[in-house]
Amino acid sequence: MTQVILVDRKDKVLGTKERSVAHRLPGLLHRAISVVVSNADGDILIQQRSPKKQLWPLYWSNSCCSHPLPGEDTIRAGERRLKEEMGFTCPLKTVFKLYYQANYNQAGSEHELTHVLTGNYDGPIKLTTAEAADFSWIKPEKLLSDMKSSPKKYTPWSIKIMARLNEYWKITDNQEELFDLVNSQDRVMGQATRGECHSDSQLRHRGVLVLVFNSQNRLWLQKRSITKDLYPGNWALSATGHVTSGQSYQEAAQKELEEELGVKVKQADLHFVQKVSYQTKKESEFDAIFLTRHNGPFRLNQDEITTGLWSDWESIGRQIQKKRLIVTPCTSLVFIQNPGNILGEIRKWLQ
Repeated sequence: MTQVILVDRKDKVLGTKERSVAHRLPGLLHRAISVVVSNADGDILIQQRSPKKQLWPLYWSNSCCSHPLPGEDTIRAGERRLKEEMGFTCPLKTVFKLYYQANYNQAGSEHELTHVLTGNYDGPIKLTTAEAADFSWIKPEKLLSDMKSSPKKYTPWSIKIMARLNEYWKITDNQEELFDLVNSQDRVMGQATRGECHSDSQLRHRGVLVLVFNSQNRLWLQKRSITKDLYPGNWALSATGHVTSGQSYQEAAQKELEEELGVKVKQADLHFVQKVSYQTKKESEFDAIFLTRHNGPFRLNQDEITTGLWSDWESIGRQIQKKRLIVTPCTSLVFIQNPGNILGEIRKWLQ
């Protein structure tokens, strides 16, 4: 009897259950893995599920999909199932998690939090016929088009995965950038990639918020690029970003100013205000807030920013409350929640 891992929506383990029981309508939420393999030409490997499958037999799906065993790492599970289903294995990485629930007629249900894994492979394939009836290499754009025109050919999770991957591939942020994970005291506890951190709001990591004021005490606001992985098109503070693994908050602030605005500053020109901690549905951060002066002009990085403006900083909170400005959560944190009287510290520094 194969056991699956029962989890909650945050992927916290709740126990185990026999697979067939978990698949009974309407389905018990359990952990899964879905693998998407591409080759050197950028083609995606898809498989046609075996006619022996209870759920979605003979439907086309992503390269491999299954469940980790109790106590098994998801990457290890993906590599194991590739070998068992497709006759090969390759190094895999986690890109995001996907929650979904889908019923197959009255035969059963998939109610899963699936870890989506990607890898690259160019060798031979040897199907296990009990798992897969056929396979094909297909261009991503052709696959997406066919899924749109003929969705009943494909498993519901593979359609959702490919749509999400299509957006993921458009993102200009480096999803492999490594961040330090920290606890509630900002102590380093491990590392994870940007993609992993932005798929799991329990992975607290570090960031910087830099407020740039000109000689008239007006604050530069930036409008984020539509290719950003979080809050695309929202207004934000002058320069914001993450602290990469092993980097200091001050170094990260200097890096973001140069990358986003084309401005080089010395650490002595950065005034540290305080650290703030916040959590949204998408991420959890410890952010260090810095103030600095610059009159521009700026050289905007179009991968990061579409435009910007000088603003009366005292009025930003009112504009947010009246919904005249749609802003990022950290911008709202500074001007609406105002923890630790950040605005009072800014006012004092500007005098």
